[in-house]
Amino acid sequence: MENWGGGTLAGGVQVGGKPLQKAAQQITRVDQALKLFYIERPGDLPLSVFWHSVGMACGILKTWYFLFRVNKGSLWGLGDLVFGDLV
Repeated sequence: MENWGGGTLAGGVQVGGKPLQKAAQQITRVDQALKLFYIERPGDLPLSVFWHSVGMACGILKTWYFLFRVNKGSLWGLGDLVFGDLV
């Protein structure tokens, strides 16, 4: 495992240390567990990527639909909703 011990920012603010090392160890354990899981089930990785992509697309569509409806059906007025007077 790499050394994620943290350091000191400008102004002497200490970041990282033991909490960062502990988080890195936990993330490494999760990474190893996922690696073993997908080694045992090689076909599940593409399936998992597919369903995550579907979920992301649903989120994008829901956001677009909300903004479209808030803007009373005018897609071109979306810039006014998002940027206000800047457009």
